[in-house]
Amino acid sequence: MRLQTNALEPGDWSDGGLVCSLYGAYEPYLVAPNFTSTPPTVIDVRPWFAWYTPANGWRWLGPTGMNTSRWYRWTATPTGVAQWKTPAGATNQWTWAPIYANPGQHIFALAAFELVYWYAHPRYEWKYALSSPGGNSLTTYCMYP
Repeated sequence: MRLQTNALEPGDWSDGGLVCSLYGAYEPYLVAPNFTSTPPTVIDVRPWFAWYTPANGWRWLGPTGMNTSRWYRWTATPTGVAQWKTPAGATNQWTWAPIYANPGQHIFALAAFELVYWYAHPRYEWKYALSSPGGNSLTTYCMYP
């Protein structure tokens, strides 16, 4: 996702996302979007995994537990997040797995990211991640019957 100073409207991140069934039919896997920026800038990112069931409504999970997430400080560069680059220059993105969805619960799941960037003129964004890597999905959610 290329960061833009005027990108405050709701929308979807164009890369990264929630892979609905990477390891098995009920095992989603979350990959953070590979934020890019010219010139390089410090970004703070807070990820969320949310799921809905008709019986319980919405529940929010952060890497630190239910209803809590933490901020990750990264550096967005023209080629992506600097902290994800291996010494050879390959990308090793931030991921969050394994996540398990129980069958028979009629679960809908999505991933969301909060982002603060451009510290000279702070911008705050809240966006959903598409439900496939590379942003080639037409939906932002995964469904587990």
